[in-house]
Amino acid sequence: MGILILHPKNEKDHNATLEINLDIVAIHGLNGDREHTWTEPKSHKLWLRDFLPDDLPRARVMVFGYDATPIFANSTAGIVEHARDLLRCLVEKREGRDETKRPLIFIGHSLGGLVIKQALIIAERERRYYKHIYQSTSGVIFFGTPHQGSSMADIGTTVARIASTIAHKPDPELLQSLKKGNHILETLTEKFREHHKARPYDIVSFYETRVMRGFKTLIVEIPSALLTPPDETPTYEEQIPVDATHRDMCRFSSNEDKTYKTAVRCIKNIFRGSVMMNIDVKNELYIVPHTVNPHFTGRNDIRRQLNEGLIEDGYGIAKDQQRFVLYGLGGSGKTQMCLKFVQDHRDKFWGIFWIDASSNEMAEEGFMKIAQTCRQEARIESVKEWLSKKEHWLLIIDNADDPKLDISKFFPLGTKGTVLITTRNPDFQKYGSAGSCSVEQMCSEDASTLLLKTAAIQNVSEKERQSAEQVVKSLGYLALAIIQAGAVIRQRLASLEGFCELYSKRKKELLESGRPQSSIEYQHSVYTTWEISIKMIEEMKDNHAVLALELLRLFAFMHFDGITEGIFESARNSPQALVKSTLVADSLLVRVMPLGWDPLAMGNAIRILASFSLITVDAERRISMHPLVHEFSRSRLLEAERSRAWMTSLVTISTANTFLPENEDAKQSKHRKLLLPHIDACLSYSEGQLFSPGPFLEDRAWAAIKFALAYRESYRANAIDLSSKSLEIVETMFPPGDYRHIHAMEMVASDLSCIGKHVESLKLLQRILEFKRGEDKPNETLYAINNVAKIYDMSGEHQKAIDMCNDAMREFQSKLSEDNPNMMRALTIIGSASWSLKKLKVARKCLERVLDFQKRYYGSQSWTVMRELSFVYLAQNQHKKAQILHQEVVNLIKASLGPDDLRTIIAMGDSEKFQSYAVAASLRSTIRRRAKRIMLSKRALEGLRDTQSEVTGTTLDCMETVAMDYFMCGSLEKARIWQEEVVELTIQKWGKDSFYAADALANLKRIRRGIAVRKAVYWWVPNKSLLKKDWLWT
Repeated sequence: MGILILHPKNEKDHNATLEINLDIVAIHGLNGDREHTWTEPKSHKLWLRDFLPDDLPRARVMVFGYDATPIFANSTAGIVEHARDLLRCLVEKREGRDETKRPLIFIGHSLGGLVIKQALIIAERERRYYKHIYQSTSGVIFFGTPHQGSSMADIGTTVARIASTIAHKPDPELLQSLKKGNHILETLTEKFREHHKARPYDIVSFYETRVMRGFKTLIVEIPSALLTPPDETPTYEEQIPVDATHRDMCRFSSNEDKTYKTAVRCIKNIFRGSVMMNIDVKNELYIVPHTVNPHFTGRNDIRRQLNEGLIEDGYGIAKDQQRFVLYGLGGSGKTQMCLKFVQDHRDKFWGIFWIDASSNEMAEEGFMKIAQTCRQEARIESVKEWLSKKEHWLLIIDNADDPKLDISKFFPLGTKGTVLITTRNPDFQKYGSAGSCSVEQMCSEDASTLLLKTAAIQNVSEKERQSAEQVVKSLGYLALAIIQAGAVIRQRLASLEGFCELYSKRKKELLESGRPQSSIEYQHSVYTTWEISIKMIEEMKDNHAVLALELLRLFAFMHFDGITEGIFESARNSPQALVKSTLVADSLLVRVMPLGWDPLAMGNAIRILASFSLITVDAERRISMHPLVHEFSRSRLLEAERSRAWMTSLVTISTANTFLPENEDAKQSKHRKLLLPHIDACLSYSEGQLFSPGPFLEDRAWAAIKFALAYRESYRANAIDLSSKSLEIVETMFPPGDYRHIHAMEMVASDLSCIGKHVESLKLLQRILEFKRGEDKPNETLYAINNVAKIYDMSGEHQKAIDMCNDAMREFQSKLSEDNPNMMRALTIIGSASWSLKKLKVARKCLERVLDFQKRYYGSQSWTVMRELSFVYLAQNQHKKAQILHQEVVNLIKASLGPDDLRTIIAMGDSEKFQSYAVAASLRSTIRRRAKRIMLSKRALEGLRDTQSEVTGTTLDCMETVAMDYFMCGSLEKARIWQEEVVELTIQKWGKDSFYAADALANLKRIRRGIAVRKAVYWWVPNKSLLKKDWLWT
């Protein structure tokens, strides 16, 4: 038995032994042993050995074992004997001079806690032998210790007596000690309270809350597991419930276990408290040129990290010089965090010194001030050498923003002292031996409170609190901007309620008006702070810095989040970059990268911006900016610079938007969807320049056409506005029939068709066909014919579409191969129109041939063709084949476009037509899926109705999806109302005799039949929708 050392593994390692600054000893309970008690059985993890050394590397971790098997045991030893054995083993393990002074923490499970209490009482009484243990004890952690006994011990004693009689052995004293009301236990508890009162230290009591299998009550009841009586308030005892049984409460399978984390936190707190008690520090030197803002608010998460890294770890656990790095955007509050830290912990440092590292000259000036005050030689090295010999000092290095700055040259040598660094450069995290933290935006509540404090608004009403929340939200929760806004309100330059409206019109002027007048607040306005960063980049004068500034200008006209390098790579590699008359060819991006895309140059430029925290880059290399930096980057530009930067950004985004009319490339479609926020932002900053006369008008017009493609795919109404205005410009610049004119006409025709204006679309496409008929270009002519035929099919003239495609295929069969993509497209239109006319064999033959061609030619298949073929299979009663193919369609669309895309929603709605022939999912998952789809469909319909002047097939599909989902969820009346509207609109659009009307009427008939059945058969069942079930939304 005795003590086993779990960490460090090698006791003879002299270096490891020197680093130890804490002893932890764990004592098991009844029927346990020194290893299995603390080992989780499934993972076989002994947390004291496998996890704790990683969190407390400088702690020596030991376990103590004794005979705790009361039944069939040979020993008659009780608590006192085991306590004396524990003290003997500890004395032998702590013989060295440093070891006897080392803080000691006990951990006890169940009976082991009683052994610890008895040992500490003996150590106090017999100090001649155990003085160092008594004085070194910093705290005790109890896991389910029965301070008042356990009712389970009564049962155990009876069993043990029977066993002892059989084995002819004496009664076990351990079980007798654990019985409720036992005089030994009562005496022990009373003596321990007296012992702890004489020398208080921290105590943590974990208590079980789960009953073990086979028992009706807890092994150790909660009142018994706590030292503090129920009618008293705990003073030195932290009481922690554990969601585990008595046996499992001290076993952890992972270092992520909640109770394990709590235990580690308690051990650290006990240790830090003991170390701090032994340190007597008086602040003698305080060279700090600023004071904390009296309105400082919140930031508790960062303050906690600073405390843990510099105060708690700095006093004992750390073995290196403690350096902590605060990094983030200028104006985020890094300097104020330092000042608050100094204010809170001034009495913990003998000396506190401040260095402004905004330049080498300023840093040298700071060191000279320290030298003068402390009577040292006026050299930086002399000050550093002097500090390296001292303990308990704090050196703050503020404004270390220059990426070229070697900040390490300001660190005193050796392992002593504490250094706190503020910087805009995230790369400086590498200097944070005690940690680092990004100082970002404030939380909403703290930001609102800071604004109200700064604005000197007292007795805040709910309305004022709401107004404050709107103000801080508009400022991006940035600390400096909030301080300045508060000053504006305090000076009555704007009211709290009217600030947002005024700010939207005069941002820069308003924030400059709120510039603080003293160092109690901030030295610069928020815009001035960032302008300093810009100036530092300008001073670099290399191509990477020049590109960085150009990128910042372009970012300013995109959305501030989700910017990717791929946008710029597409622009540099686009054909437009080779045409001298285009804006892309004339851009700085091309001049900096004359030989093509250069990822290294781009990476260096981005690194420069990130080093000043003007941008942030996530793990997937997506770039984002704080909204105020985004605004600043635009507002600082002169009018001519702004116009040029906006146009360059416009064209850059448009070149990333692949321009492939009628191309069903899901990857490109998804890419265009990701660009929508940037397109929206860029157009919102156009200031009327998009179609105005001036330079690069052609570039702007083509950008608008490409944006229209992205808008059309997202069912935006302004798609037709962009494409039609672009067509007007193109017609003034190029002759009729020019390929650019034809492309523009095709885009307008597509947009017209998308909003249901098939007649107008048809006129444009027929005009294009006339141009193509006059050329000897069979492939392009067939393409134009297919476009016209497709509109005929969409407008219900299916036979006309079939005839037109058949005639075209015969006309060009001698000039084009059968596998020509446009021949296949003609076959697709024939298949689609044939399906609408219920010519299922023809439709199937055409569509299967097209899919086979696509697989051979492209390696992938069109989901629109697959979708139509699945309906053909369904109409031919090939249910399994139809369901499998349609599920492939759904999976393909969902993977390509995302689950919330309207096309995905409609495809999933179609699945209901196949579901009766497939294995149904569970009721709960099916209904939940339908309920979510109803919500998504309604949201999509709102967008469609806002953006489309006429009802389209897409709108009707979406409406029918909602109707059928309501029907399947039991909301029959809602289903009927929705489907009746679908029928009415379908007849108006396609005619009463159309295939679409027949399908819509069939679904309406099905819903009405369901209502009739409910009334006739299930009239006694409450008419409640499954949508109202609570489990549906969990």
